[in-house]
Amino acid sequence: MTVSRKKVLVCLSLFALLCLLGLVGYLLFLLDSPRSGPARIGIALSPTPANLRFVKGLRGILAKQGYSKSANPRFLIRGYNDAAGARRALSRFRRSGVAMLVIAGDDSIIDLARTGGSQPVVLGFADNPVRGPVQRRIETAEMITGVSYFPPYERTLELSRRVIGDYAELTVLLAAEEPWPDLDRFQTAARKLGIAVRPVRTSLAGVSRTIAGLRGKTALLYLPAQSLWIANRRLIGSALENAGLPAVGNNLAFRDLAVLTDYAEPETMGEIAGQIIIKIQHGAIPRYMPAELSADYKLAVNLRLLSRCGLPIHEDVLSYANEVIR
Repeated sequence: MTVSRKKVLVCLSLFALLCLLGLVGYLLFLLDSPRSGPARIGIALSPTPANLRFVKGLRGILAKQGYSKSANPRFLIRGYNDAAGARRALSRFRRSGVAMLVIAGDDSIIDLARTGGSQPVVLGFADNPVRGPVQRRIETAEMITGVSYFPPYERTLELSRRVIGDYAELTVLLAAEEPWPDLDRFQTAARKLGIAVRPVRTSLAGVSRTIAGLRGKTALLYLPAQSLWIANRRLIGSALENAGLPAVGNNLAFRDLAVLTDYAEPETMGEIAGQIIIKIQHGAIPRYMPAELSADYKLAVNLRLLSRCGLPIHEDVLSYANEVIR
């Protein structure tokens, strides 16, 4: 009788353990399965300062509008440094069953977004403005839309004249390893102000030597938003300080190495992307949603570099500034 009771207790214990394991497995299944309504959002980004702030704005607007609380979406975030890394991130997202993709990068991401998958894709061009041909390709794509901006080149040049003086020529420092499609647009803006543009191409290996050689030969350097310069901004900043050359730019990443940085606010673009996501979740079709443009621009003035370059600090320029770096 005693042996029989022990067997019963063992069987009951095993049964209880199996029930507990089953309950744990079911809870894990619920945690890993898509929720009703919007489910996971896969975010692939090139980890630049602008793209990181873009994602911050996107997640912030979704939280403010109660999206994350009501639908409990999970953000799967992957960084990438090249096209191969971006492809791996997108492939992983699609295997994970994400409901929507957000990709933050440059023009090349449009080709990645168009390859495979049936999820809606929201593109974020926080680092570089979307070009005309790319914008038309977005408009004709079935499941792709996005957000971008037009750099305020004329305003940037007008403000730089108040700081540098009435210069007649500036130098654009171009990376030889990659194109800068906005050169024509920049030159057009400069011509309207009577400023001649001298493009100088250099490799990354020779950029410090090139900048040193421009000392005394140009009043101002313009830094285009090329990925090579953004990734190596510390090297560029060190070369500029050694040469005592003032620079201006239109990318958030340049605010620590340029006397003036006139950039489109990435967080605002992220908020616009978040609103696009909500519209899609409520039935909007990406094909009928043209790429939206942000009009929120910020001006950063670097007083430390102005002083190092021996330039005066104008109160009227500071009155325009959204951020003053001392």
